[in-house]
Amino acid sequence: MIPKKIRIIASEVFKNQADMAKKLEVGGSRISEAINGKTKYLNGEVIEKLIMIYKIDPVWLFTDDDEPLRYRNDENQKPEPKYYEAVEKINTLQEELIKYQKKDIENLKNAPVLPNNT
Repeated sequence: MIPKKIRIIASEVFKNQADMAKKLEVGGSRISEAINGKTKYLNGEVIEKLIMIYKIDPVWLFTDDDEPLRYRNDENQKPEPKYYEAVEKINTLQEELIKYQKKDIENLKNAPVLPNNT
């Protein structure tokens, strides 16, 4: 996701970053990392909430442009091709995230156990 888009959402949809984190049920540090570009990902549940509950246009969300915040139109509007491209990008990012999470899990499983010095 693009940090400037997360920054816009935090200021225009929510009161602030803390409010955004609370309402999206994610840690405040995760929002801060996304805004500062330290992480590329907000989890799929967060993205789903932004799109489904807060009606953020997924094309706008994943497009690197300077357009103002754009909301979804649900009134029998046929999605534009960019919508499908954005959905595909979300799926690709989710798959990549899962790959990294599995790698982290394997690394933790294979990590040596430190002796307990109690």
